[in-house]
Amino acid sequence: MDHNPHVVFCTATQSIIDYVHAGQGETHDDAIRRLKADYGTALSVMPANEAQNLYQARFKTPVSEITGEDFDYALNVLPPVGWRTASGGEVFRISERTAGRVTAIYVALGGRFFTFQDDIRLEHDTCLARVAEFIAAHPAPRENGR
Repeated sequence: MDHNPHVVFCTATQSIIDYVHAGQGETHDDAIRRLKADYGTALSVMPANEAQNLYQARFKTPVSEITGEDFDYALNVLPPVGWRTASGGEVFRISERTAGRVTAIYVALGGRFFTFQDDIRLEHDTCLARVAEFIAAHPAPRENGR
């Protein structure tokens, strides 16, 4: 059994369209011809795991700042995954996935609150590092103009 079958991937929609039916004698070119009428020419054959990574990548987002209320709401709306406070920050992930392994990740660091979408397996310290980069590029506004 092929542990990494090939799929037909639409580069226009960043979606997996169908498997190549190699067990039935279908070649990569046959699969493209079979699906071309419905999906046009933006088709490519690739290993399924590579196609899945491309599909999930479209759901990943940069870090954005949120309110403490938004952070608390997210913490209480669904059971958190990997909720941890360490290395000066708090990180949790939403248990419901956006697509594949991509989910919303929430971070509290330096008295500020953040979210972004990425792989649910992203390590705590990696999450903190991404937010620290954001903070360095977006310092908190000074209070009372000072």
